[in-house]
This record gives sequence, structure tokens and C-alpha cells, in this order.
Amino acid sequence: MAPLLSAAYLRTSALAPAGSVTEASAFLVAALDVGCAAGTAAAGLTLTAPCYLLGNAACLVLLAARHIGQHRARRLRGTDRISAPMPARQYARR
Repeated sequence: MAPLLSAAYLRTSALAPAGSVTEASAFLVAALDVGCAAGTAAAGLTLTAPCYLLGNAACLVLLAARHIGQHRARRLRGTDRISAPMPARQYARR
């Protein structure tokens, strides 16, 4: 990497108009920084996207298990609205 960077700085200095070598080098540094930032962002998305998908899938599985567990607990307590029969006096009010 070092030979590539030194060659880039030498080529930039050689091609820059007189009196603007500093600005040309600054543009080279800015371009390198933008490239590094874009590469880091792309690598981060590439590596973390599967983790997000797996995390979301695990969350859905846990929420479904919790819902099923709560439904079973209500059924065992007899407070499940779907499977528990209503007393006769409550039918009359409706």
C-alpha cells in the first residue's frame, strides 16, 4: 500500500499546476478518505446484514414462543376467552 500511495502523491505533485500542489495533495487525501469510508460502510453492511436477519428471526421466534406460552397458561388457569365457556348468566346480558 505504501508504494501505491507514494506513487500517487508523486504523480499528483508532478501533474498539479504550479502553486497548487498543496491543494492537489489535499484533494488526493480527501479522495482517499471518501474511498476508505465507502469501503468501510460497504464491508459493514455486507458483514452485519446477515446478523440483522438472524436477530430479527430469533426475535420473532421468541415472541411466538411467548405468545404460545401465555395462551397455554391462560387455558390452564381457565381464563382463556376462546376455550373457557361463559356462565349462563352472562349469556342473558348480551
